[in-house]
Amino acid sequence: MKKIYDRISAGGLVYKITNKDVFFVICFKKSTNRWHLPKGTQESNENIKNTAIREVQEETGLKVCIKTFLSNIEYSFKNEINKIINKQVVFYTMVPTGGSFSDHDNEFDEVKWASAKNCIILLQYENEKKLVQKAYEMVKFDE
Repeated sequence: MKKIYDRISAGGLVYKITNKDVFFVICFKKSTNRWHLPKGTQESNENIKNTAIREVQEETGLKVCIKTFLSNIEYSFKNEINKIINKQVVFYTMVPTGGSFSDHDNEFDEVKWASAKNCIILLQYENEKKLVQKAYEMVKFDE
């Protein structure tokens, strides 16, 4: 039986390779004092790839293009009225094609490049750390 999700989001692991090291874009929110991967909620009549591109562009200021599907993550949480919400987030690997961190929206206070190793240290959630590791293994030989 197919699982029903209350919310579907999408995001991306934007990467670049510099001196044979892989760097990913991460975003910092002062209010939670946490680093996150860029992602966001799908809008009605929007396909999931377009959601991922739009959200990453809004949250990072970078223009991006999808390279490949990376993984889905699923989790549940309680909303403000204590209802359990089941959520799925679809992630892709992406590369920057233009733009600037200075153009990111106000959802995050800081956006930066971090090595895969530093991402794993800075990111709070285990599922995001695992995504970085998986993306690293997929893209480390790209040039």
